Amino acid sequence: MNTRRTFLKTTGAGLTILPSLRVAQAYEANERLNLAIFGTMYNASSMLAAPHTFNAPIVALCDPDQRRIEKAKKRWHDTANRLRQAKRPEDRKWAEHFVQLAAGKDVKIYSEIRRLLDEMDSSIDALVVSNYDHFHGVSCGPALRAGKPVLSERPLGLNISDARQLRALAAETKLPTTYRSPGTASGQFRRAMELLKDGAIGEVKEVHIWFKRGGPNRKTLPQGPQPIPNTLNWNAWLGPLPMRDYHQDWMTYATWRETCNGGLGSFGPHTTIFPFMVLQLRKLWDRPEDSEPVRVTAECSNHNPISFPTWERVQWQIPARDKLPPLTITWHHGNDYAPGARELIHEKLRHFGITDPVQANDLMRMAGSLIVGEKGAFLGSDHST
Repeated sequence: MNTRRTFLKTTGAGLTILPSLRVAQAYEANERLNLAIFGTMYNASSMLAAPHTFNAPIVALCDPDQRRIEKAKKRWHDTANRLRQAKRPEDRKWAEHFVQLAAGKDVKIYSEIRRLLDEMDSSIDALVVSNYDHFHGVSCGPALRAGKPVLSERPLGLNISDARQLRALAAETKLPTTYRSPGTASGQFRRAMELLKDGAIGEVKEVHIWFKRGGPNRKTLPQGPQPIPNTLNWNAWLGPLPMRDYHQDWMTYATWRETCNGGLGSFGPHTTIFPFMVLQLRKLWDRPEDSEPVRVTAECSNHNPISFPTWERVQWQIPARDKLPPLTITWHHGNDYAPGARELIHEKLRHFGITDPVQANDLMRMAGSLIVGEKGAFLGSDHST
């Protein structure tokens, strides 16, 4: 039987814990992977069922906004009710465990991630981070330094500096690390990688990525003060940010440059992960310093230093990687992608036989990617599936 320590040394993704629930339930308690979760957004929301799904107990839950903690407890309560009705006895037996979690038992509740990491150091084996972007660097970094594998929400950090530091730290510690990109686990994703690498669509020199949700383009910062809710640890929520008066608008996600990095940060990782992996963009980090640079051009609806513009288009000129030719990647983002983007993608799709505009719009949907080759193309969904 593999031990918990062996698992941590060999599992690449960090949380593909065991091959089946039946195998998982045969493990003794001290062989389980004890999780701490910081935040309850997106990735963490799905991980709230980890005790049952992965046989990985949640021993600590942290969020400066205790209202979100109460929503997590409600999720546990609902999970208990669902499991009581399960057909399989091994599923039903988990119901009481989730009843205990919903009551705040068998789990430590925190509002400060630093305090959680300090007090629970010997009790946790890995950290799941899924909170506002400005928290990612200041939570993943200390966790890695403490020897804890990390599963982080996208984007990797609030800015490029955050991402570079975390990448270097992960390489230094050699701990299992990953960020949430669910498409990479799908069979379609892996099969598409095989086909493209085998030359199914010929040489690729052009990629388009889109996201149909424009920036909020707020022109003024929130003007406080407002009364701080007694369920919110405002100092802890600010984390690495400069102190300012509380205003509820500061907590509006994907709005302010100080707390997130906009559409490119929220959906860019999902839509670009397929071209990033299959077109070997990772190799750009391993080239000599005097190599040809990546050239970036951008245009947007307007300059906005505090929020995000209504639309933007960013283009990266990627140099050759080994035998792969130079490549152009274009990001189209706005309430209707970016000006001209819909027509451009429709034109590309017509070249490959998609002539019906309704069908083309359906293929584009909210977010996605199009990898254009000499002999064909790959179209990815919003999560690269």
